[in-house]
Amino acid sequence: MKPWMLMVLSIVVFWQTGQAASFHSKGHSPERSAQSRVTRISMHNVLFRVTDNVVLQIDSLDGFLEPSRRNGMISLDDKNSFSMEMQNATVSISSRDLAALANGFILPRAKTPLKNLGLTFNPNQSISVKGDIHKVVDVPFSADATMHVTPDGNMRMRLSDMTIAGVIHQNVLDLLGLKVSKVAQPKRKKVFQIVGNDIIFPIDQMFPPPRVTGHLQAVNISDDQLHLVFDQSRGSVPAEESGQGSHTVPPVASGESIYFRAGTMKFGQLTMSPVDLELVPPKRGAHKFFEFSVDHYYEQLVAGYSKSLPSKGLVVYMADERDLERFSQANQKALQGGDGRDTHDGVQSDAK
Repeated sequence: MKPWMLMVLSIVVFWQTGQAASFHSKGHSPERSAQSRVTRISMHNVLFRVTDNVVLQIDSLDGFLEPSRRNGMISLDDKNSFSMEMQNATVSISSRDLAALANGFILPRAKTPLKNLGLTFNPNQSISVKGDIHKVVDVPFSADATMHVTPDGNMRMRLSDMTIAGVIHQNVLDLLGLKVSKVAQPKRKKVFQIVGNDIIFPIDQMFPPPRVTGHLQAVNISDDQLHLVFDQSRGSVPAEESGQGSHTVPPVASGESIYFRAGTMKFGQLTMSPVDLELVPPKRGAHKFFEFSVDHYYEQLVAGYSKSLPSKGLVVYMADERDLERFSQANQKALQGGDGRDTHDGVQSDAK
């Protein structure tokens, strides 16, 4: 190769390298762009209403929200627009609500012969399970179960001492080589799958939108509650990219709160970027837990009022889901009579 050709090639390589370095130094790397879309979320003493008849009790949670669609935005008005990863979280669900979640969402979605599941949590950490297996007709079954954590952080329900149709016991089933996996395996194994007599529930398939993810660390039962402990996910977003740290301390000290920080989020006709939004009950201590519903959040918003902060953040004193009707009626009276508050975009704001 001639000297002048080597010189040209060297210049081209040097120029491309410099351009790539400049591009990344300005914060345009794919990783950084994706991470900047993340919104941190923290919850304390919240009843998170997943559906109208299923509630998760969240004692504490630090995690993040992320848009479900590429180039999309987190919108509280579209629960399919984002996913929520639980990190360093302690969450509980009652036996009744877990059965409602299974019968209303998990089992139908998985297309399994299992139906009409009933659950009773026992003091010895076991679960009494009843239900039907649909094989031409509904065949009743009962069993004992225990909950475990899989190595990859999902939930495993181990069935034992099963009786089918009230007469065929587990011993007979074992002799015949019949496992639950042979008679009740779902068509959609992504939702859950059965291995032998173990039912494995992936966390990211257990709840209706918004999609919930997380790495389960421990499960235990007490006071008719299944307690789930989530640790920091191995795929977590670095603190410097997601607003984690001292800045996630909510601006209003409250025993019950939801706090969103960083990223971009839309609610109603408002868009915050970066997000700095705290939701708290208007009367602290009225309930031990603040009940929040994704489906009815805007009604809760309208029934409350907001306060702008010097930091350009926003605190919304939001009506508890259980008090929604009472707060709505009081608000209507206040608006008709005029109480010194203005409303913007359906959210009352302090006029002081």
